[in-house]
Amino acid sequence: MLPDSIIELIVKTGFEKGVKSFKNKIKIKKASENYAKKYRSRYGSLKVLGMSKGLRLESVYTPLHFKKDVNIGEFGTVTLLEDRYRDSQELGLSMNNCRSENGMTIANDNQYLMVLGTPGSGKSTFLRRIGLEAFKGEQGELSHNCIPVLLEFKQINTENIDLIEAIAEEFTHFGFPSSKEFATKLLEQGKLLILLDGLDEVRKCFTNAVMNEIDDLVTLYEQNRFIVSCRIAEYRSNFKHDFQVIELADFDDKQIEQFIKNWFISEPKTAEKCWETLNQDNNKAAKELAQTPLLLTFLCLVYSRNLNFPIKRSRLYNKALDILLEEWAAEKRVLQEDIYKGLHTDLEKAMLAEIAYEGFNKDELFFQRQHLVERIQDFLADTVDNPQFIDGKKILKAIAAQQGILVKRAENIYSFSHLTLQEYLTAQYISQKDSRIQELVTNQLTEERWREVFFLVAGIKDNASEMLNLMENKTQQYINTHQLEDLLIWVEKVTDTTPGDFKPVSKRAIAIANAIAIAITITIDINDVPVLVEAIANAEAYALAFAFIKALAKANQDSDAIVRALALAKILTYYEITDDERLKGLEEAYRFLYVDKEDKDIVKAPTNDIAEVKDIGVRALENIINYIEWSEKMTIYQNVDYTHLKIRLEEVKKQIPDDRDNQEVKKFYEDLVGKIVPIWLEFFEIDQKKIDITESELKALENYLYANLLMVECKEAAVRVSKETWKDIEARMLLPVK
Repeated sequence: MLPDSIIELIVKTGFEKGVKSFKNKIKIKKASENYAKKYRSRYGSLKVLGMSKGLRLESVYTPLHFKKDVNIGEFGTVTLLEDRYRDSQELGLSMNNCRSENGMTIANDNQYLMVLGTPGSGKSTFLRRIGLEAFKGEQGELSHNCIPVLLEFKQINTENIDLIEAIAEEFTHFGFPSSKEFATKLLEQGKLLILLDGLDEVRKCFTNAVMNEIDDLVTLYEQNRFIVSCRIAEYRSNFKHDFQVIELADFDDKQIEQFIKNWFISEPKTAEKCWETLNQDNNKAAKELAQTPLLLTFLCLVYSRNLNFPIKRSRLYNKALDILLEEWAAEKRVLQEDIYKGLHTDLEKAMLAEIAYEGFNKDELFFQRQHLVERIQDFLADTVDNPQFIDGKKILKAIAAQQGILVKRAENIYSFSHLTLQEYLTAQYISQKDSRIQELVTNQLTEERWREVFFLVAGIKDNASEMLNLMENKTQQYINTHQLEDLLIWVEKVTDTTPGDFKPVSKRAIAIANAIAIAITITIDINDVPVLVEAIANAEAYALAFAFIKALAKANQDSDAIVRALALAKILTYYEITDDERLKGLEEAYRFLYVDKEDKDIVKAPTNDIAEVKDIGVRALENIINYIEWSEKMTIYQNVDYTHLKIRLEEVKKQIPDDRDNQEVKKFYEDLVGKIVPIWLEFFEIDQKKIDITESELKALENYLYANLLMVECKEAAVRVSKETWKDIEARMLLPVK
């Protein structure tokens, strides 16, 4: 029902038009109730993307933020935008330094609003929500008592539009008296909130007439409030009146989390798990899609069906692309002009895939408009029957306006709306020819920015067996010195034929972690010895890798070793290491590498406090002994005399000097590495000369471990891999080339 103040206004308006009986006053009140009810029925639910049942819009609505100080014609360069994106380290490509404000606040502060956004960004939902708030009166977020009237431009298919007549029709449907005069009287009183949705959905031949009609309406009844929505690519700033232009900002983390909570409002645990899953490293690209309300809705629908996101991410991204290409426009029933009759969806995908690949291969995420126009024309000239009728400019504009796959970022500069979509289309292009997959493996196997593309190619191919064979052959080439070969020979020797539940490759990974730990201890000088000792001593297999992440970060040494150690630790997670404490430590490593790079507390600050130094040292020795006990229990190594090894370590522990002599205590712990390393080398039969590897060999080893990890992850992402192929690859993994 409308607020009492508005009902009184309607009643008063009715009296002035000659409706003076109590019976008609009741009729007006009844009509106002019907009006609110009908508005909620028509615009108060969300039902998109084939949902079987609509959801109350107010239950799932997440407050939108807008960039207010928007300059649609902002100038910039491709280089400037590339640098800004890489410096920001954000998921999305839409960087804008404009401050963002809550949408309701802006609606209260501005009488004339032009709401801009890409397809699926939430423009229509925002206008509907504004109307729902108007019915709440003083209990709502809008501070103006107005009667909302929402008109959808997609219904308009004539240039002879009469907006006053359209408003009157809205009132007529709800039983208000003598509607055109009634609507005119309300407009004269300045009590209407006119919501004009989808200016971009007016057929091009009628656009000028509609814009003139809007200008005339605002001129005649300027005391009312007006909100117009339009897609960015179709916006033309030639209204006579000074509309405040605002642009929808991408969802931030807080909004994404709130949307998910709202979506699963009756299942809070599901909401919590969905948000947690979306934030996992392997769903990083999916989370980027979640910055758009339409695609976040799609992700929630996917999660609600399976209580997870699909492992085969290529299917997820392909569906997201189809939503932007076809389904969204079909559901909105937008009349799209024919750009070129031969440009069907599959052909458009192929064209976008070629553009995506060419850019990604050159490490380019932003494109000059003229370059895109030329690429579109060249592609279609080589594909269609009548290339003389191709207009690349119109096609680019239509893709940006109707689909939002390519979007304008600055004057004459475009990018893909999501980096995820560019990666997926790049993978589509590569997967079409075996020679392109060969080139990918040869040139980009260890380049981190191609990691997602590898997963997607594996997921797109019907069978990824041959791709994995290519990856294995390239991976073996990183073991290119005698020192590295000897390291793998030692790994095989100490783990071969040992009993236990771990697969052989798991044991080899643990042994490599052990060797790397000692190698870095010997070859890299770390000043803060107590922290290094604690690092070496972290319990269990993953910790020998993660320990050096902390130690190296602490000493500001070789940052690449962080990636190497983490890659190794991640390999272990695929091979049956499930103990909660080890996984907890691995998660800590993830947070350090991907989230907390600036967190100074993640590594303990150097200390001169003797009590603290002793505490670190004691904990180090205990953790080393814990590791020994764990590896003995799991039978990781063969021919290790665990009994005597523990005795030797206990003897070191007994050498701890009396607390009263601070200098002796400090010296003991500073020399602890020198006491432990020889014992370690002796009992694990490690020849120090064989692990005295150079910085270039460390880099080669990093590439080797990264590539092995990538193979495992590609196998998980693939639709199908031959059992025999994977069995053979896994049997050879982390072994010397024979």
